[in-house]
Amino acid sequence: MSEINRAKVKELITKRDEIDKELGSLNHVLKSFDVDMETPLVDAEGFPKNDLDIPAIRLTRKSIIALTNDRKALTDEIEKALGELHQADHSKTPASAQPVVRRPTNKAFLEVENVVYGSPAYQAGLAEGDKVIQFDAIHALNFEGLKQISEVVTSLVAKELHITVLRKIKVHRLVAHPGPWEGVGIFGARLQVYKED
Repeated sequence: MSEINRAKVKELITKRDEIDKELGSLNHVLKSFDVDMETPLVDAEGFPKNDLDIPAIRLTRKSIIALTNDRKALTDEIEKALGELHQADHSKTPASAQPVVRRPTNKAFLEVENVVYGSPAYQAGLAEGDKVIQFDAIHALNFEGLKQISEVVTSLVAKELHITVLRKIKVHRLVAHPGPWEGVGIFGARLQVYKED
């Protein structure tokens, strides 16, 4: 049951990401007309402005409103599904039963390039410049590439993602909760392969 719910959450998040892309394109269209959602389309006397393509602008605004409503409905559905999934996982696996993964090396293999404010990565305390020495069960000796990292994040939606980073000379153990938020995606951080100078 939980695997079905997890697949449903991933599908909903994908749909919401597609809507975000459409909204971005539509907002770009408005900018090309040099207007936004609030710009008046009539002059001070109430007549349509001659320098604006009013039908196209109105159609674009209507599409943005519809997609924004669709996005909100999807977000509500995602949050509901995540809640059910979290409850199911919690009832099956007590916190004390979570496996402890010990890494055989403290060598950094990833570097945090960017963290988006308010994202799950940001909430976990991840910061730009952090050197990652463990990402869930992945460490320098079994790291295969960034696709592997992406797969781990996706597999841990509504679960805990344990990350160990080196910040300056101190080790920090962080816990992220991948999932939907106000921005794009489910994590909100850009990672790159770390190469020592």
